[in-house]
Amino acid sequence: MASAIPFAADEVFIPANAFLMVHNPWTIAVGNANQLRKVADDLDTLASGVLNIYMENAKEGVTEEVIKGLLDNETWLDGTEAAKYFNVTVIEAKNYAASAKDYLNHYNKTPKRLLQFNETKQNNEFDKIKFQNELDLLAL
Repeated sequence: MASAIPFAADEVFIPANAFLMVHNPWTIAVGNANQLRKVADDLDTLASGVLNIYMENAKEGVTEEVIKGLLDNETWLDGTEAAKYFNVTVIEAKNYAASAKDYLNHYNKTPKRLLQFNETKQNNEFDKIKFQNELDLLAL
């Protein structure tokens, strides 16, 4: 539920090209029927708490049903889309050296535009950004 963490801040900034993925809590569980029922109850409790966090940071007029719909459908929102639902400030797009492309393939609803890229162009840009990040770290 990493997307709930920024809402602990007084003000949330999100780059235009960043993504906020919202979903209901989930887990992996083993155990007997009683233990699994408790896990389901615990997930319901967590979902209620997370929904409260999102609603406290929702734009005026955004209903609980709308937010529940986003959570139920594992929704990916870019900065501009996130600003339609939540009190966030969209800032200029950022380029970062890190890539989680392989990890993102594990999600069912990852936006295709996150997964589509030109390998050569991506690698050249990645190398430039990585080198700049190393220089920036040396300056610290």
